[in-house]
Amino acid sequence: MSESTTKEEPEGTKPVRVSASQLDTFEKCSLKWKFNYIDKVERVSSLAAVRGTFVHSVLEGLYELDSEERDLDTTKLIARAEWDLLVENNEEFQSLELEDQAQREFRQESWKLIRRLWEIESPKSVEVDSNEMKLEFDIEEGVHFIGYADRLDRVGDGIEVIDYKTGKRPANRFAGDKKRQIKLYALAVDEMTGKPVRKGKLLFFGGTTPGIITVKINESIIQETKVELITDARKIKKAKNGDLSEIKATPHTLCGWCDFFAHCQEGQEYITKRVKDGDFRRLDAPGVVYLGLP
Repeated sequence: MSESTTKEEPEGTKPVRVSASQLDTFEKCSLKWKFNYIDKVERVSSLAAVRGTFVHSVLEGLYELDSEERDLDTTKLIARAEWDLLVENNEEFQSLELEDQAQREFRQESWKLIRRLWEIESPKSVEVDSNEMKLEFDIEEGVHFIGYADRLDRVGDGIEVIDYKTGKRPANRFAGDKKRQIKLYALAVDEMTGKPVRKGKLLFFGGTTPGIITVKINESIIQETKVELITDARKIKKAKNGDLSEIKATPHTLCGWCDFFAHCQEGQEYITKRVKDGDFRRLDAPGVVYLGLP
């Protein structure tokens, strides 16, 4: 072997990047994580996901403005400009192949969600520290966290981390994964800027009762989140570097809506049994339709 030959990195040393969504997927179902991040199985574009992207882009544009300019008329102008960009440049939107009527419904539903911002907060009173901030830091050697905070607000002597959600607000006891995302972002802000994060807010625009879930942040929570992140990130690093010994399916009700349902035997068996036993009522779930049940 010549001296110029590049040596392969030892097993387990390849650097990896993790995000809040990746961590959440790995924790809930490591097989789903494998389909997405290792096998890179193609996912069908979701109308809800594309709508979420559109709503986020409009709100980002709104909070780029000076506070006195943040009104509904200006927001409508931003929405029209973002709509043109979506239609012309967004491949996920284009793949949906929406007819004219479906496009009108998309815009109407999107505007309904955007309009709800004024039911949740007063945009003119918000003091923005950073808008759509890229968050990234080294968790430890070879493991890198990355994410985007929708908004960081200045509040008193500290920072609030704000995240927009276009889905419906869950009961507080079911919001653990959403709260964890905010805690991870708070940790990232702390690592990158040293600015004290006082709390986080999840702004939910969907469902019949839009509103806010507040997440307490303090130094103890920051440190607890960091320890949890290191533990989970190490597992992901091992898996990404070839150790798939802990990868397994975790069947549950949401399998019926999983993007990778067609590739998961365990999920199909679970949903089939639930439907045949009569304790799975959402027969319109994509997984149920895929299986041709009942």
